[in-house]
Amino acid sequence: MQLDQYANVHLYPSINIDRVNELYQLCDIYLDINEGNEILNAVEQAFDYELLILGYRQTAHHAKVTLSEHLFEHNDEITIESKDQLIQMLESLKDQQQFRDALLAQKAHAHEISREKFEQVFKQALES
Repeated sequence: MQLDQYANVHLYPSINIDRVNELYQLCDIYLDINEGNEILNAVEQAFDYELLILGYRQTAHHAKVTLSEHLFEHNDEITIESKDQLIQMLESLKDQQQFRDALLAQKAHAHEISREKFEQVFKQALES
């Protein structure tokens, strides 16, 4: 597949860490669709930058930060229907409220708490 034929696809055969960090700051969604080894702890980095993580169930690199509802089927017998599931999800995320809800669900799945909540619990523990 010639991915570089699409205007919204940019390939980086070699990239420096500064550019990687810029991309994390620019993007809202991380597609964990790489069938090879993960580089630069990319999925957890995407989570830390608060990107919504979508991917394929068979190749997901970090299930602990990826909500199962955000993983889609992908195998040798992939059908148009299964490709459409990922595309439909991406389309639905154009709605800001759906995007926010999906991101909150991802954070809850990973048991993330806000800084304020952490400080509150820590303060209570110290006072006990």
